[in-house]
Amino acid sequence: MERRIFTPLAQIPKALKDAIIATEDTRFYSHYGVDPMGVARAIYQNFR
Repeated sequence: MERRIFTPLAQIPKALKDAIIATEDTRFYSHYGVDPMGVARAIYQNFR
């Protein structure tokens, strides 16, 4: 059983948000939810 506690986005430190974005999706602020380069890279990797 997981005991999750909701934390409003405003209470999460900017440094933590920046660190997560840097490791997960460096182009986060330049696309609208779907990263075309990321999709193309994933397709290429799947068919290699």
